[in-house]
Amino acid sequence: MCRNKYCRRWHETGLVFTLPNGKPIHKRNMHHDLKELCQKLGLPWRRAFHGWRHGHHSHLLERGVNPKVVQARGGWASTAFFLSVYAHVMPGAQEQAAQAVSDMLKGLK
Repeated sequence: MCRNKYCRRWHETGLVFTLPNGKPIHKRNMHHDLKELCQKLGLPWRRAFHGWRHGHHSHLLERGVNPKVVQARGGWASTAFFLSVYAHVMPGAQEQAAQAVSDMLKGLK
């Protein structure tokens, strides 16, 4: 069975979670598997998909991925609304911006 994109039977879908050959996971199977995993980990099942989605967006923003890219991956229609929801994930952004300007000006001697 294919398990990576270099296999000739791989189906590129652009999805995050797929079957081993890259094809989409059927919704019914994903719900069952996720519910089972949550039970094993002692996590609440009710909001599992929301938690994964939020965690994915937060993880990318915390690692400096362009917010427009994260917004597009999440299917948000508006970057402004997306940032109003996720701005809290980017603590220290003002300090980073100030440091970037400071570093640039130091190079202009």
